Amino acid sequence: MGRRDDALDVRVSDQEREQIVAVLKGHLADGRLSIEEFSERAGEAYASKTVRDLESCLRELPLERRGRADEDGRGRRRWRRDVVARFAFPNLTCIGVWALTTGGHGYFWPSWVLLVTGLRLTRKLLHGPRRGGPDQLTPAPPDRSVPTVDHPATAASTDSRGDHDARVLTTCLFVDIVGSTELAASLGDGRWSDLLHRHHHQAQERVAQWGGHEIFTRGDELVAGFDSATRAVLCARDIRDAAHLLELEVRSGLHAGEVQRRDGDVSGIALHIGQRVSAHASAGEILVSSTVKDMATGSGIEFEARGESQLKGVPGTWRLFAVTD
Repeated sequence: MGRRDDALDVRVSDQEREQIVAVLKGHLADGRLSIEEFSERAGEAYASKTVRDLESCLRELPLERRGRADEDGRGRRRWRRDVVARFAFPNLTCIGVWALTTGGHGYFWPSWVLLVTGLRLTRKLLHGPRRGGPDQLTPAPPDRSVPTVDHPATAASTDSRGDHDARVLTTCLFVDIVGSTELAASLGDGRWSDLLHRHHHQAQERVAQWGGHEIFTRGDELVAGFDSATRAVLCARDIRDAAHLLELEVRSGLHAGEVQRRDGDVSGIALHIGQRVSAHASAGEILVSSTVKDMATGSGIEFEARGESQLKGVPGTWRLFAVTD
């Protein structure tokens, strides 16, 4: 029996939209959706207002992953009930002891217990369950079909096949210095080498701060991978601003897609597309593919259309967007 029409017209929250996008990512990793289809449906999910709109994003897809999002919501509600119950038990006990020993008169010492436990309850409810903590949500059955990119030291544990042969959905960031050849010639080898080292050090620090990992550094170019398109864009902006302090102009390009990790090496068409996007950027510009723009929907980052372009060696035309400040 399907849901009643009034239930389908209930408005949805940001958390519910994020859950549906997570389901779509799973279907992307399983191969049921192409990058283009994922981008389109993720945009629909973030724009959804009602349950009916959200369910439409999962059209023609199996129900298995839909149930996981519902289970996450039920698990969070169970966690809240457990936290409140753990708060209520010691307080009711203390109040009962106070009532029995004083006859309901005299100094109400359980107020101190109420204050301390009340503060802890408020903090728990505001911050939610902690991973690995004693009050965490009941873990769902392990799902290895949606691998993500973490720091190189831990990425192997995110895929059942280990780091020897893993495909992961990654937002690839390319950053290079504009006019580096002319700058190196004017500064000389020693000063240029020192400046380049300082730039790379700053960029690598910011990649780590935004939860990414360095894929490789070559000459004046740095390439990094992120499991979040939003964090990748914000990192690109930080790197650009830090480069300005060194009186350097950089350009950045981003694209999201699957890459192949094998014994520490990373390869895949997503890397080539990201590099081609970067080649279209001008000094100080952060240019992204439509895939990255769609995945960052709802983040508050604003984009400006740059029209359609042909990327060298990549079939078809690609819609590019510039990050606006």
